[in-house]
Amino acid sequence: MFMVKPKFPALNRSRSISKNIVGAWPIYEPLTTNIHDVSGNNHNSTAIIGDPAMVHSSYGRAFEADGTGDGINFGNDSDFTVGDGSTDYMYTWFINFKLTSLSALGVLLSKDDVVSPISREWLIYFNSTGDIICLIFEDGSTSTRIGRGTPTGLLTTGVETQLMVTYDASAASSGIKIYANRVRADTYDSPSGSYTVNGDDGVPFKAGLNHVTSNGIAGQISNIVLWKNRALTLQDYQKLTVDPFLMYRPSLGIGWMTHVPGAPSSGLLMSPGMDGMGSYQFDSAMNGGMNG
Repeated sequence: MFMVKPKFPALNRSRSISKNIVGAWPIYEPLTTNIHDVSGNNHNSTAIIGDPAMVHSSYGRAFEADGTGDGINFGNDSDFTVGDGSTDYMYTWFINFKLTSLSALGVLLSKDDVVSPISREWLIYFNSTGDIICLIFEDGSTSTRIGRGTPTGLLTTGVETQLMVTYDASAASSGIKIYANRVRADTYDSPSGSYTVNGDDGVPFKAGLNHVTSNGIAGQISNIVLWKNRALTLQDYQKLTVDPFLMYRPSLGIGWMTHVPGAPSSGLLMSPGMDGMGSYQFDSAMNGGMNG
């Protein structure tokens, strides 16, 4: 069963998972409007690229791209960069998506442009063998970078995936961690040279592609969240695999939870509610663990 996102999501800053969020896009509105940032930082989309559709997914509304240049442009802002040219910052990226096909290079999230003048900051993508790679580029460099990758076959089509990538600001490939399918998944470094620090090179943050339209994904995106000055943990990620929209949920209260005798300790379930919003069911063994 899936946790359906709230019909009109709002960021709940009282939750510990919401601390240091600089951008949150639950993607719930028609494509005739902006994709709204509910973090309070006003990072609404600046452009819808191509001809995507807004569809109903397992989790509610989702942005659907066809792999031929569809995407979302959120513009350039210091909240989207992991460094300022002299210092790197801890960072976390989270995206909920489902692919309809695997491409040779499918960009999920990017701040990357190799059209002259070349501007490269960071890139999270997958390839046709189903592995995920995160690259962070040195300030002013076209190829000097740090990076981590996952084994082949990690991604398959038609499966809802909660992907989280973190960076600990260590200026080392080992400081990048990739979480997918409920576990930490990165297994190898993917650098091409020494690395000092990232910088804001002025390129927009995009979802679904970078400047190369053939690098667009074919599939659905239903939630994007960014944290700055914070690298989330495996425990945080596992909460988000149970409920990818936890940061938008109202705080727990009397009458809001229903105990399900015999439910598994990790079993957070959805039962139908008005307007498809659903209600939670917790097993007592979780001891309120989802309060994050």
